[in-house]
Amino acid sequence: MSLAQSRVSQPEWYRIAVRERSVILRGIRSLERSHSRESSIHRIRTSCRRFQALLELLGRQQDAQAVADAAGLLSKLRALQVFRRYLRSKRASRADLTLVKDRIRREIDRLTEKGTYPALARVITNHVVLSRDVIDPLLAARIPLVRDRQIERLRQTLDEALRRPRRKPLHALRLLLKQVRYQTEWLSRRQGSRTELVSRLKTVQTLLGRYEELADFKRWARKWDLRIAGRIRKEWKRARRRARAVPQSLSWLPDVLRSEAAWQTARAATTTCRIIRRTGPVLRPVTDTPRLEPSEFSPPLPDPQTSSD
Repeated sequence: MSLAQSRVSQPEWYRIAVRERSVILRGIRSLERSHSRESSIHRIRTSCRRFQALLELLGRQQDAQAVADAAGLLSKLRALQVFRRYLRSKRASRADLTLVKDRIRREIDRLTEKGTYPALARVITNHVVLSRDVIDPLLAARIPLVRDRQIERLRQTLDEALRRPRRKPLHALRLLLKQVRYQTEWLSRRQGSRTELVSRLKTVQTLLGRYEELADFKRWARKWDLRIAGRIRKEWKRARRRARAVPQSLSWLPDVLRSEAAWQTARAATTTCRIIRRTGPVLRPVTDTPRLEPSEFSPPLPDPQTSSD
């Protein structure tokens, strides 16, 4: 089979899975060449979170946790880069910008000295390997289990955030919404469809994320005695008020998730991807199909996304 034929025969979510893996590894190579661009850091973290969601769908909890931990290694650098972008948008003083730029340089040096980038590449190489084997019956059997678990978690997390709308419960809610959003994306692609639920979750996630970002910005501005500290505090208060209103606006979500088409077991296509570990197969194929190595499919990097991803 030619490469062109291979691409055509693959379902969309398999091609996207290969692309996500390619994005991570190429992004890491860029970082190893000292190109710590904001877009590269963001792409790596977003792709890691998407793979974490897919691995959890497939029941690979240890692999999912390893990928999540790997993404977390870049969290501080990403937050500092977003802070610098925020300061530029607010026309902050040169002194403030210079100080934050220095903090970013220090964090890049720390990551380099600790060998973070090669370690991150090893995690992706060892915990995420793609194959064309058909595993849909296994995934279909897991969908109701994962859906019911996520519905119960949503109810508990929403109850806690309603009872105590503080930063920690709201942070837990945001992480869960992000997980559900990415899993819904994967399942929608599995069925070859799109769903409004993904955009609704992203909107809410962005509100909560803005509150968390400004909380970090406020803390850093106070700690580093930045001139813009007072302005950040005012924006943080507005973001906090909006974030605290989120839980009561999500009472619809558990019921919608239960009836969401993407979370049903029926589907139109028959082929998907298999996630295996380098140490051996995790999911057994049910048909013989030729293997498509990740290097055979390396589409261009997607456009940079917003920090809400």
